[in-house]
Amino acid sequence: MEKKPVEIIRNYEKPKKLGKHHCLLCMTGDNKGTTYIIKNKRVVLGRGDTADIKVLDGKCSREHLELVYNNGKYILTDLKSQNGTVVNDLKVTQHILKDSDKVIIGKTVFSYKIIERVEEKADLELVEYEEEEEEEEEEETKTKSSKKGNKQEGNKRILIYGIALLVLAFVFLDDGTSNKKPPPKKKEKKELAQFYTGAKDDLDEDLREKVMAYIHQGRREMREQNYFRAIEQFNMALILHPTSGEVNFLLNKTKQQLDDHIKSIFTKANREAESFKYEESIKQYCAVLLYLQEYPDDERFKDAKKNIEFLEEKLGLEQGESKCY
Repeated sequence: MEKKPVEIIRNYEKPKKLGKHHCLLCMTGDNKGTTYIIKNKRVVLGRGDTADIKVLDGKCSREHLELVYNNGKYILTDLKSQNGTVVNDLKVTQHILKDSDKVIIGKTVFSYKIIERVEEKADLELVEYEEEEEEEEEEETKTKSSKKGNKQEGNKRILIYGIALLVLAFVFLDDGTSNKKPPPKKKEKKELAQFYTGAKDDLDEDLREKVMAYIHQGRREMREQNYFRAIEQFNMALILHPTSGEVNFLLNKTKQQLDDHIKSIFTKANREAESFKYEESIKQYCAVLLYLQEYPDDERFKDAKKNIEFLEEKLGLEQGESKCY
């Protein structure tokens, strides 16, 4: 049976098989949410029927780019496509892919991921709790053995000292513990189990695991200043857990950081323009367009576009001659 070059998984799910997987996650477009697990040493992305990964984008060529595996890494090569390939906001002809690289074909964005699935281990806290229970049982056994020994010794004393000393020994040994009720172990066990599993809401274990995976990935994207990808991850987490205060906080924080970042790019672009470094200023405004290319109605997108047109006029260029992407 011929091996498939690519395994397709829907809805942002992780690969089911253990091991290291090289994946392309479609972030925008008609195939948004689809994960492509690369199986062959060479795969082709394009609009044509012969492409291993079909890209539903009008600006994609029939055979747009190829990924070739070499020395543990995939090398991206643009196949002389009409509109070119962008990786991490830079147009490339060839690029060695790294984890979390952003590959852009037209308006379609792919995120390259290296996912390693290992065999899951048992919950350490629950194991410790079980060991603690075993220790308690062992202690109870020792206590019972000790009481049995004391009882036998008491019997010997009864035989030696007689009935009078028997009454005295009974009074002495009875410290009132026999009337005490044993601790409610079942209730304690239930409360501890809830603590270890983190049961603070109505989510089942599988759903909570997915939410935490989105939060973890979103935090990572946020640290790397991939704000739109972080927002995407947090939105996916909110779909699964709409009332999560943590996810809402992280989503708002990411949006604020994105706003601050774009504002800083505008500041730098204006400073370059004031210094008559028009080409450098255009590059900064192009960065804004790349960030907001999926939101052309955003006022910041429109402002950056107008500024580029103004600077092109200053440089004696035709309108649209400065290709940002």
